[in-house]
Amino acid sequence: MLSWTYVSRAILSQISDVRLQASILTLSELPSAILMIAITAEALFFLPEIKSIVQELKNASDAPVVMGGVGFSISPEHVMEYCNADYGIAGEGEEAFVILLSALKNGISLSQVPNLLYREDGKIRKKSMAYADLDSIPSRQRDIVDNILYFKEGGQAGIETKRG
Repeated sequence: MLSWTYVSRAILSQISDVRLQASILTLSELPSAILMIAITAEALFFLPEIKSIVQELKNASDAPVVMGGVGFSISPEHVMEYCNADYGIAGEGEEAFVILLSALKNGISLSQVPNLLYREDGKIRKKSMAYADLDSIPSRQRDIVDNILYFKEGGQAGIETKRG
């Protein structure tokens, strides 16, 4: 599951020249931000709203939009196609997102990015699934989230009892 608090800790532990701002990650050497959208599964059909947000981000920036999260991972090809995102990470993203950032930053092949969905020749391609080594994943970093505002705006707390 791609959780911002897990991914942010992984990013900060692996990449030194990064700034995390709310849910926007900016690498200082890239011409623009890399925008990540994490989707949480809910009972409502939420994709029209997400699609609208992706379009607004694309209109406002040249930054690639990366989708992920529990809701995204249920049907990643369909969600990515519907929302017109540039990249997606299905399943565990703590390691995959860090590798993707490094690949984009250094202009190298995406072939080493596990769980990645990307566009090539007008089609969405999907890399094979890989599972993170849970012992090597840093603990969640909640201090980059305004928890009071998050819960005031309807956020929810979850307990993860297993992954996969």
